[in-house]
Amino acid sequence: MTATKDLSRPAHVPTELVIDFDWFNFGTKFDDLQLEWERLREKAPGGIFWTPRNGGHWVPLGGEDVATVLSDYTRFSAIDIYIPANVNRTAQLIPIEMDPPEQLDFRKIIIPFLASKNLQPVEDRARALTISLIEGFLARGECEFVSEFAAILPVAVFLDLMGLPQDDREMLRGFGEQITRSSDPEQRLNSQKALEGYLLGWMEQRRQDPGDDLLSAIVTADVNGREITETEALMLAMNVLLGGLDTVVNMLGFFALFLARNPGHRKQLIENPELVKPAVEELMRRHSIVANGRRVIQDTEMSGAQLRAGDMILGSTVLYGTDASITSDPFTVDFERESSKHIAFGKGNHVCPGQHLARRELKVFLEEWMKRIPDFSLQSTDQLQIAVGHVAGLTSLELRWPS
Repeated sequence: MTATKDLSRPAHVPTELVIDFDWFNFGTKFDDLQLEWERLREKAPGGIFWTPRNGGHWVPLGGEDVATVLSDYTRFSAIDIYIPANVNRTAQLIPIEMDPPEQLDFRKIIIPFLASKNLQPVEDRARALTISLIEGFLARGECEFVSEFAAILPVAVFLDLMGLPQDDREMLRGFGEQITRSSDPEQRLNSQKALEGYLLGWMEQRRQDPGDDLLSAIVTADVNGREITETEALMLAMNVLLGGLDTVVNMLGFFALFLARNPGHRKQLIENPELVKPAVEELMRRHSIVANGRRVIQDTEMSGAQLRAGDMILGSTVLYGTDASITSDPFTVDFERESSKHIAFGKGNHVCPGQHLARRELKVFLEEWMKRIPDFSLQSTDQLQIAVGHVAGLTSLELRWPS
């Protein structure tokens, strides 16, 4: 990353606010992506900058500014969340690429399946699978955490919720990785079309023979007194499935990486099980992984910069949880912190409806892993790589423990 005055920029962007920054190649050479965002905050001039990469977009660096970008839909619309934008697509994801009030009508369809009061049976299944997965590699004294645990647990739970075959897990994960982390709009679009084709077949089956699963609820839903259209149902199903395929998978990786390196924090969780819930919030605060775009829809000012309608802007959630003006000593993980303020699940009308399920899965992981593998470490940091994009994640994580 270098400041420069030679890069193309819109006329309303001062040269001193231009930084050559490609967020798809940012932090991949380091093992603490969130800390790299902090270093960027220290290097950038002021609280916001413009990069010409990936179609050109703003990057706010203050936590409160990021929260504003993700929540103030009167200035920052969710009609485009991908950077660079998917210019050739035919439809937008629902409801994540909608603004109120239309967005709220579609959230109502899925919320009953993801409401905390209805999740105990789902948590019980997640716990049984967690135990089974751990027991499967426990005696070996080692595992590749991403492929053998993180990429299985939350995806299996969500496929069960959707009523989709577990045998399709690997294929669907591949689609999800391309859609959330590819910097190539064409590649992203091709994966989205492949996922659309997959879902359309199952949607037709559910119309003919609906069940009590989430996909059935989507394809048979009413929206403001009318039947949901096929395109609406497809875009809603895709949005919901993508959320289940990727976010918790990657959050689990960062949780495990941190605990592998910090025996004192593991000891706390083993000796004080009541700290598990606050530990989930604190680790999410420190290791937020989602960054989404917004389209500026009216001229506005932010941190002294003049933003114009039509500009794109990127909101990285980690910049809220690690902002020293919001959280004292933000890069220290403290399971007894009075309040772990974060926006790991978004902010405002687009707060992830799956947040309650995610919290339960993360809690179950901490509880059951610590009972069985209290003492573990990294096998090596040589192969530790981070894939970045709209959802950042570890590509692999080799762990070991006394067998």
